[in-house]
Amino acid sequence: MRRLSKVVRVWYEKGVLKPLEKLDLEECEELIVFIRKRRVRGSRQVCRGV
Repeated sequence: MRRLSKVVRVWYEKGVLKPLEKLDLEECEELIVFIRKRRVRGSRQVCRGV
């Protein structure tokens, strides 16, 4: 079993976390996710799906 720790930026859209980069994962692989909100200074970013 390989161990991998990586920080990945994601969009949260319609109840789903969507990574902003390709992930090297097997189909149906289970992960543990830690969530930290990103603080954005200046203008607010707009969700792509809205």
